[in-house]
Amino acid sequence: MKKIFLIFHFLFNSILIFAQAQTIYIAKSYWHTGLIVEINEISLKALPVLKNFSDSEFVDIGMGERDFYMSPSRDVIPAAKAILVPTGAAIRIAEVPGDTAFLRRTSDYLISMELDSISFKNLLSYVNESISKNDDNEDSIIEERAGGSIVFYNSPLSYHLFNTCNTWLARALQKSGIDIKPSDVVTSKDLFYRLLDKSLILKYDTTDTIF
Repeated sequence: MKKIFLIFHFLFNSILIFAQAQTIYIAKSYWHTGLIVEINEISLKALPVLKNFSDSEFVDIGMGERDFYMSPSRDVIPAAKAILVPTGAAIRIAEVPGDTAFLRRTSDYLISMELDSISFKNLLSYVNESISKNDDNEDSIIEERAGGSIVFYNSPLSYHLFNTCNTWLARALQKSGIDIKPSDVVTSKDLFYRLLDKSLILKYDTTDTIF
């Protein structure tokens, strides 16, 4: 009888975990488009690097051309070079407040989406694959900033016109089970337009002209 109870208890908990909705945000701020996720038991297991941010509520995760991402500029020329010349990529993870008002203030576009726990895990598993490991099989850090609240990681990916931060996000979302074709996505507008019928629009700046 005890074994049967334990089996049912395990199955019941598994169903609850699967059914638990996870809210994610996609935010675009000038050149950067990022994935914002909550730090919780599920995200910590699916993306182990988040243990470095376990005291945070949310993190903003993005991929970018390594040099430009770490020294951003409003100059179009280095931005164009980052897109047109295939180069190494970096993954950036930064603490952000768990406050949608803050996210609205700091974003040009902002949408939210609901994923079940399995889809959420698959999404973050792709992010995990995008971070290089060092010889000790630890996440390969390029640089820490702001007391460790912002960390850049090496990535095995390359950055170019057909693999921008928006393409990368589309691929991560596709891995989660969302119906989106990454090859159709280059700019942030490409990404947002393809997610409008799958998300809740929290902010959309019609005057924004930066892709």
